[in-house]
Amino acid sequence: MLELKANNDLLGELERLSDERLGPILVSRQTLRTALNRFLAHELDGRNLTLWAALIEAYDFIEYEPKSAKVIADILFYISSPEINGQLSPELCRQYLDKLLYSG
Repeated sequence: MLELKANNDLLGELERLSDERLGPILVSRQTLRTALNRFLAHELDGRNLTLWAALIEAYDFIEYEPKSAKVIADILFYISSPEINGQLSPELCRQYLDKLLYSG
């Protein structure tokens, strides 16, 4: 199983791994923490992070870290649905990071 790292180009990494189809792709708490920290560091904008989260939710070959699957799924939903949950802000991002820290 390959783990999504959330380094460099989020969408490019996801596309490359999905094209290779070497098996399921794991999204871990660390994957999500990396992406959220990159948003806080202004390395990612909210639009790209929202699209990335929506694609992860849509792909059927993505699996979540078993001990934290619920919290990962919930946070991805919040990020991918700004029309329902509001735009991602630094404050929300820090709240999501706290949830990830204490899950699992």
